Amino acid sequence: MKIKEGSQIDFANKRFNQFHDGYLRRISIARDTEFFPDSAAWDRSRLEELWSNGTIVEIEIRDSNYDTSKQPAGSLVTIRAKVCTDIIENLEQFVGRDIFDLRFLSDPRGVQCVLTYHRPGELHLSMENGIQVVLFVAESIEIQET
Repeated sequence: MKIKEGSQIDFANKRFNQFHDGYLRRISIARDTEFFPDSAAWDRSRLEELWSNGTIVEIEIRDSNYDTSKQPAGSLVTIRAKVCTDIIENLEQFVGRDIFDLRFLSDPRGVQCVLTYHRPGELHLSMENGIQVVLFVAESIEIQET
């Protein structure tokens, strides 16, 4: 499933129940750069363009709290986003964190991936006392279920 605009974003948020009660199993950040055999590819402006537009964020989520009649316990959902900007510093710190709410929001630059979580030991979990962070903004996001 690919999400890029309003109705797709709404559908994904509803379909996956905002990943409520899932957890962030793995997070990776990579560069999707191109390489060319000719010397023209090594022009400074071309290299800067490749590096600034080639960031990929991939997040694996274990979750079975959506479409419960069809999902086995611990289903794996992979979120893959290309051309990411505004990636939160130390994104990897969220590996293993429980998800109270992870949703996608429309942004003039594309799609935001927004996580709401709680500090360990928090007794009364709600959106009001959750900590909300934008993990990244992407041109588009692909979601794959396995």
